[in-house]
Amino acid sequence: RNRKLPAPTKTSSSRPAFGLAETDSLPLIVATTPNVTTRILRDKPYVPTRAGVAGVKALVVDFEFKREPAYTVAAIRYVGPFRENHLRKEFKELVSWASKAKVPTGKWIFREIDGPFSRRPDNKRRWEACLVIRGKARGRGRIRIKKIPASTVARVVFDPDKVSARVVYHGLSDWLRWRKKDKTIKGIGPTREVYAGDPWTNARAWSRAEVQYLVRK
Repeated sequence: RNRKLPAPTKTSSSRPAFGLAETDSLPLIVATTPNVTTRILRDKPYVPTRAGVAGVKALVVDFEFKREPAYTVAAIRYVGPFRENHLRKEFKELVSWASKAKVPTGKWIFREIDGPFSRRPDNKRRWEACLVIRGKARGRGRIRIKKIPASTVARVVFDPDKVSARVVYHGLSDWLRWRKKDKTIKGIGPTREVYAGDPWTNARAWSRAEVQYLVRK
């Protein structure tokens, strides 16, 4: 399919950023003044220095490779186009189920099942809301208990209120194309977003949004 990036980060009515180890830095430096925001991409390691101008704050966003562990999750699959409040309904169902079943929960993982080169039409695209769980559990209805295998990812952690997810997705995607050209990696897979909690209600979880691309080395 034509390459379509996930939708930009938070709009006035929707979260999360979908929409949207070994380190090789391509930092995104965001300098903010009361009226001006500038973004500068540098394809080299960057050591931040103390800002020389009062009121200017530097934010460094790095791309890195990381080995992610396997996760046991309760999952609900959604088939269809990207939508406002993407997967929020599915996560509400998962949280309600976990509360009633007294199942301890962890990270929230928004998974894109189809890779970046899939030719599936928008109305056939596959997504999964995955709630990391601990201990034994049994699914109910459309909730399935499954294991996400350990994998290597390229990732970036950022605050979507300070850095646009559109910039992050485009930057990470382009960076990975170059890493594939120089044979650092062999393949680029689907994306996923990882949060420490509910990104709609937990400000801390939202401010540490993590975008991952699965990669093959």
